[in-house]
Amino acid sequence: MFSIEDFAEFLGWCAVLNIGLLVLAFVMIVFMRDFVMKMHNALLGVDKERLPAMYMEWIGRYKTMTIFFSIVPYFALKIMM
Repeated sequence: MFSIEDFAEFLGWCAVLNIGLLVLAFVMIVFMRDFVMKMHNALLGVDKERLPAMYMEWIGRYKTMTIFFSIVPYFALKIMM
């Protein structure tokens, strides 16, 4: 069976991976903007004018979910231990 320590470690690694994906997405949008926009325009058929707002919305939601489901529970378990 898993202990609280094991679950806290699991949540910690989930947070690290999620933050890494957020950083990767940010770097790709900043430094590879044209490529990313062309790819998403071709795949999804979304206007290029709407894409930056959609990117920011996605990053904001992903960041909120990462904080809510990984980081906060990790610190809550660390406080309990």
